Amino acid sequence: LKLGDGSVQNFGKGNGVTLPYVYPAEGDYQVVLFVNNTSGCNDTARVLIKVIDKINVFLPNVFSPSAFDENNRFFRLYGINISPQDFSLVVYNRWGQVVYSTNDLTQAMNRGWDGTDNGGEAQMGVYTYIMKGTFGNGKPISKTGTVSLIR
Repeated sequence: LKLGDGSVQNFGKGNGVTLPYVYPAEGDYQVVLFVNNTSGCNDTARVLIKVIDKINVFLPNVFSPSAFDENNRFFRLYGINISPQDFSLVVYNRWGQVVYSTNDLTQAMNRGWDGTDNGGEAQMGVYTYIMKGTFGNGKPISKTGTVSLIR
């Protein structure tokens, strides 16, 4: 088996053998499988594998603490392959005052901002956020935007 990145693997004799393999980088890899049996029959199969570095991050643009669906009650981070190191999420009101801040990725993803400010209900309106961090592969993340708080 030629894995398309210069690597070659030999399955030996076996049926249903699974070969776990991690490609070193994004790209297209032409994988070629050579098979033969004891009667001398040979065959080749080729497949193109496209490896993508799946990184994703999403912050909603609206939420309501009184929403019926619990997923819409908090301003929280959705994403994959985000590193917990050097993470920050800060939400500001229209006067530039911090109403929510965390360096805890788990907290930002599981709960996030609940629409409060100093223990009381924050005013309905538009808030600005800045989120910074890195993906697991070391690529930096810097995301800014606005979120509307609806009561």
